Amino acid sequence: MGYMDEIVDRDYVEQRRGGIAPSVTFGLGTSTQLTLSYFLQHEDNILDYGLPFLFGKPPDLYRGYTYLDSEIVESNEVVNGVSVVGNQMLNAPQNSFSLWTTYDFLERWQVGTGIFYVDERFANNANSNVVPSYVRWDMTVSYQITKNIQLRLNALNPTNELYFDGVHPPHVIPGAGTTIIGTALFNF
Repeated sequence: MGYMDEIVDRDYVEQRRGGIAPSVTFGLGTSTQLTLSYFLQHEDNILDYGLPFLFGKPPDLYRGYTYLDSEIVESNEVVNGVSVVGNQMLNAPQNSFSLWTTYDFLERWQVGTGIFYVDERFANNANSNVVPSYVRWDMTVSYQITKNIQLRLNALNPTNELYFDGVHPPHVIPGAGTTIIGTALFNF
């Protein structure tokens, strides 16, 4: 998957995304299927709003929104005697959104937080199993010891929100609960 966009303080807003997702399904008593999904997206009409300055400097803001209107247009798959053509593709939420901000202060410190929203989506091409939507929140704090050494602490899903991250036709996989990650970054 590829992704490119610009950050705040820009005069022009543009975003490009693209991806390829191959999948093989080995059937027991049914035929084996090879699926190749792809998408290309280009936007230059993204809403662009400013943020207030904090202590003379604006926080960095990163945001993304994706709208997917998926449809199976050709398939040999039949479920309970009904073709899946016309259904939505599995694991393709119609809306997803992310907003992340960081703020640098006292020359060496940085704090950040962000939210991630994923719309409900289907767990199979028959569209009979629905995976619920979710909102997840993350946060971070870092300290720059020297020009080349940084300590960072990330809290992923600190509210321990139950959500489903992995979606497969026969099952779903819950996303990680509250996770704390400490890292030391060394630049050479």
